Amino acid sequence: STDASEREIKQAYRKLTVVMHPDKNQDDPAAAEKFMKLNNAYRSLTDPEARENFLKYGNPDGPTHFSIGIPLPSFMSKGENGVMTLIILFVMVLVVIPGFGYCLYLSLYRSNKYEILSSNEKEFEAAIKSNNKLKEKDVPEIVAAAREFTIYMKPNLEPECENIGKELGVKTKDSFCYKPLVLLQAFVRKIPIHNAQMLQDQNFVVKTSARVLSYLADLASKSPVIVEVLKFSQKFYQQLKVNDSPLMQLPHMTKEAISKLDASRTTFRDFISRSPQDRNLTSLFNESQAKDIEAAIAALPKLALEVTCGVEGSEGVYEGDILTLKIKGTIVRSNSDEADYVEEAPSAAHTNAFPQAKQEILWVIVSSEMSAEKCSSFRISRRAKNFTKSMNIFAVETGRMTFTVHAVFDCYQGLDATESVSVYVRRAAKRRVKDYSEDPELNEPSLVENIMESIRGKTADEEAELVEEEGEKKKGKKHKGKKKDKAE
Repeated sequence: STDASEREIKQAYRKLTVVMHPDKNQDDPAAAEKFMKLNNAYRSLTDPEARENFLKYGNPDGPTHFSIGIPLPSFMSKGENGVMTLIILFVMVLVVIPGFGYCLYLSLYRSNKYEILSSNEKEFEAAIKSNNKLKEKDVPEIVAAAREFTIYMKPNLEPECENIGKELGVKTKDSFCYKPLVLLQAFVRKIPIHNAQMLQDQNFVVKTSARVLSYLADLASKSPVIVEVLKFSQKFYQQLKVNDSPLMQLPHMTKEAISKLDASRTTFRDFISRSPQDRNLTSLFNESQAKDIEAAIAALPKLALEVTCGVEGSEGVYEGDILTLKIKGTIVRSNSDEADYVEEAPSAAHTNAFPQAKQEILWVIVSSEMSAEKCSSFRISRRAKNFTKSMNIFAVETGRMTFTVHAVFDCYQGLDATESVSVYVRRAAKRRVKDYSEDPELNEPSLVENIMESIRGKTADEEAELVEEEGEKKKGKKHKGKKKDKAE
């Protein structure tokens, strides 16, 4: 009854405790639970706090389930703003959080066109673009610092890896790039590895390093350090040590055979340009081995360059002219068959032990003495017998301008070609390319000519006066020297 007094509730509770006690109901398995409910009911009727919890949560002990709440501003927790709150939460859960995760993925794990992680780009740019003194020996350490090796390779260091590292003289044992560097150098120097896990890791390092080297060459395409990157790239693909002869790129070739062939007195390009009779490989190798070597030589490209520089339509070069540098290249292969030749097909490179097919890439690098820290380059990655490239260069100052064109294959050593061309830039005087005698107005200096004249600030007459003054100064110095000699 809801009208029962506290005394009546206590009397009823005492009577029921005697009847429902578990000791008197040992045969009933639910006796303990019933007795607990009796106690909770008594508390709910006699204790104000327990009664409030029972009315609010259905339990005198308060809420029994676990819940998580998000603190929201008061205006969002109001009933009329419930729809707006739901929309904001919907956008947060389905748009903002996944978007943040996707951005994190792009910054760490997204690959660029070279199939390397984009998170490498900043480190590689800092290593290449900010270091004009980069040398070939520094390139392996840059390659070994790629994030792919720390993400996809196990960090454990095998004893065999430590022994090879000591043999190679690798000192950065505590660095995260120690193991990739050891495996990379072991591949280049043909050091055998017996551990199965290390062989698996080395295969991953070699394939990844090939992509990293292509990216580094592209990154350094406007800096002279591209030559250093390509030097290591050649050794990497052909497994050449520092002092190895380029002839070691040929199959079955050994140092003893090279010394007997007397090939050390000539360049690699000259050796492969000889006829098979002049090479006389059968004197040192059996017939099968000689055929393998001749087949490799026939597949190698023989490159020739022709470089010209000048101003179109003019015999001389003057300050302010636009020079045109023309580069013509010819690539000849002994095994080229006109019937099977495809101009735009990729050219597969000859490699002895590289674990995958390598596409042959030719880099053409143009440098000038006037800008030692910069260069211009382009690459040819498609099979072609001939290629032509024209570059426009502004003749800024008077004097001799020398341009050097260096063509380098990224996977062959000793097949590079270099050509230089020089032009002398004269101080521009007032000159007419064509005489418009019929129309005197056209014979007046143009706007560009007036601007160039104001920049130079000296006419041809003034220049002659300066030359005379310099001659008089030199005569004065000689005269003083003679007086000193007489005095002595």
